[in-house]
Amino acid sequence: MLASFFDLANPGLIILLAIVGTIAVPIAFQLDWRLHVHQPDARPFKWGYWTGMSCFLVPLLGVANAGDRDAAGVFLLLGAIYGPVGILVLLRQRWALVAATVLSFNPFLWFINGFYIHNRWAEMATTDKDPPPIPPSLPPPPIPSPAATFFLQIANQVEGPFTVDELGARREAGTISSDTMCCASGTEEWFPVERILVWKTPGT
Repeated sequence: MLASFFDLANPGLIILLAIVGTIAVPIAFQLDWRLHVHQPDARPFKWGYWTGMSCFLVPLLGVANAGDRDAAGVFLLLGAIYGPVGILVLLRQRWALVAATVLSFNPFLWFINGFYIHNRWAEMATTDKDPPPIPPSLPPPPIPSPAATFFLQIANQVEGPFTVDELGARREAGTISSDTMCCASGTEEWFPVERILVWKTPGT
């Protein structure tokens, strides 16, 4: 029974593969889109995501379509082996993709995936969960002139101009925060007001 199930002429196998493709392809595109949100320069990984989902979708659907207990038991065993590998492939673990390729027992996939994995080997050493790089420190802000005035952006409205003393009074009163954006008169650069008030001693 199990041997006949893997016969490519078997309608049940064709239906199974069609279901896997229908489920896996759109999810693979969505996961690849999410990958490039976090890693814009990453190579496409749609085939990798499809491979990962197939590792547990095929055994799962195989159990659902098995005609007897023996076949269902074999698919459950395959799911226990291939399922964890597939999950790790979805997490872009490179050795898991190697394992999934070897366990396909398909020389054609060995050849194709060999190039596929080789081209992504270095970048799969990191994942989209890696912490972002530490940004360079901002240069210290210039000491503002006592005569300088600034505009504030509050609730999508521009208010001002204000002197440095007036900005400090507003911060102490709690009407603005250190993150409130300001712009020096005569310029177009907006930055947190803290960059100006850092020079102001409280109470002065």
